[in-house]
Amino acid sequence: MITVEMFNNFSNNCTEKNVWPEYQELFHDFWKDKIMNNNLTIIDDADIDPIIRMLDQNGKGNTKGSIVVAKAFIRMGMWYRAFRSLKENNALQNKLNEIFNEVDDNKLIVLLNEFEDINKGNSNGLTGKNAVIINAILCLNNPMFYISAVSLEHRKKIIEFLYNETFDSNSFGNRIILSNRKIIDYFRNLNIQENPRKITLFLYSIKQEWENDQNKVNIDEENCDEEIESIENIDEGSSQTFIIEKYLEDFLIGNWESTELGKKYDLLFENTELISQQYKTDIGIIDLLVKEKSTGNYVVIELKRNQTSDVTVGQIMRYIGWVKKRLSPNQLVKGIIIGYSNDDKLNYAISCVDIIEILLYRINFTLIKPEINLT
Repeated sequence: MITVEMFNNFSNNCTEKNVWPEYQELFHDFWKDKIMNNNLTIIDDADIDPIIRMLDQNGKGNTKGSIVVAKAFIRMGMWYRAFRSLKENNALQNKLNEIFNEVDDNKLIVLLNEFEDINKGNSNGLTGKNAVIINAILCLNNPMFYISAVSLEHRKKIIEFLYNETFDSNSFGNRIILSNRKIIDYFRNLNIQENPRKITLFLYSIKQEWENDQNKVNIDEENCDEEIESIENIDEGSSQTFIIEKYLEDFLIGNWESTELGKKYDLLFENTELISQQYKTDIGIIDLLVKEKSTGNYVVIELKRNQTSDVTVGQIMRYIGWVKKRLSPNQLVKGIIIGYSNDDKLNYAISCVDIIEILLYRINFTLIKPEINLT
């Protein structure tokens, strides 16, 4: 299916700059200075943001031309949860550190299975069904060993295309390591000795050959590109609240357990992967869908952003109706509108609806001295 000539033609025209040694060094410094440093008790979003920018096209501050591990389609809030979980859980960070320092496939499989066992019950996305977060991190840590096709679903399709056989594996570690090995070995058997990054770029250049769910992927890519463009093209005179609210969802997800919302409501996960944020329905996308801890009832949370009060109320009522009919016909479904200012029009609009409440957010600006360790 693939010939050396095909690959060489692609390789000769591939102009991606080799930033990976630099990226790898930056990640190693972050891992040592921020994650493994026991003298540092917490990590801020600002510490994590540069790493996410290298991992994911959708990272805050990236543009279409940014060189990244992958279009991972992981929301910023989920990246924050993953890295904070690694920071706060010594067993997790130590096991991942062992994985970082190992290159033997059999040992890596054992270590990754142990990592999955340690992470059971944690809602951080590190051991999800498609293993996107952990695969992206592994690639950034060692881009000469791991391909940057970070979705196990994509790897399965690639392997079945290359080998014309079904790829199934019975453990978390097997799925990650064996899929990585089989893809690289296919090209090695063709005597193609290029690095895993170049192999990945080639495979995605012929994605239409192995991707049999193109429509779904295109929708996700389009949403990703639109989000990046909307950040780039904000007019200088636009409201600062719009810029803040662009990232408010991610802040809430990344810090959920320490917020007032997190005390009353639970995020939704499916196969350990977050589904609460940007919950997709056939009538639109809900900003956040959560469950009330005390009752188990669904709660629709919508950010007002820069839209009118009438639009906001109509939108949340529409989503409440959808959740009621599709997910919870026998239970009460409530709504929360989060905005910056107290709006009389909004207050009047919900005054006769006792299932919706309004919450206002505030940003506190604080100056602190950093923890400095020069040793």
